[in-house]
Amino acid sequence: GENIRKNIMFCFTNSRSTFYSPGNSGSLLRKMFKKLMIEDIPFDKSNTFCFDNESFRYLVALENGIEFDENEENEYEQSWTNSSLECNRFIKHICEEVKCCFESKWQSIEHAQFKISEIIRPMLETTRNIYRNITLLRKNTTNRIIKLNPTILSKSLTICYQCERIPKRFSDFWILPDDLHTFSETCHDCDCPQKKHIDVDYELDYQLIDSGDSDDFKIMII
Repeated sequence: GENIRKNIMFCFTNSRSTFYSPGNSGSLLRKMFKKLMIEDIPFDKSNTFCFDNESFRYLVALENGIEFDENEENEYEQSWTNSSLECNRFIKHICEEVKCCFESKWQSIEHAQFKISEIIRPMLETTRNIYRNITLLRKNTTNRIIKLNPTILSKSLTICYQCERIPKRFSDFWILPDDLHTFSETCHDCDCPQKKHIDVDYELDYQLIDSGDSDDFKIMII
């Protein structure tokens, strides 16, 4: 958006062959900018940084005892001087020019999709539990309702929907509890494929409470 574009930076590597400039890439980028919806993307010396990979290879070679002739050393030293100056300018630019964009100002579609995906599970679980309680109250078989008890996880875990889970009874309903698995490339708790695992950031438990103790009691029976 208009705010984040001011934080855009361009870094070019292998730039010794283009005399530490963007070279042909610069004109290609400017053509691409004209096709974007965001206007006035800054692209000048202040936010453009050109490095040369040879200088870093030179340092690694020296550490490994590789020797160079005088001409090669002069070229690599010049490459290192230019690249180190660019690194310092790059860090200074980040510290002094880059501004934080607060979440309330984000407007990207990707951010909206991310936020929507976060609320899908709690919305579905809440909706399902409301219908459970409406059913219980309308049947008049009990004065108790089911309360959701989510617990935030300290690390990301998964639920495997292929593994068998033992249902627990809450009044007239049998509910499958969360069976959390640790997944890192492969599951540490089962042999099921990755596509059968769903990432979760909270564990959901259930509790029977008296309907009179719930502030949502009247809403549920409408």
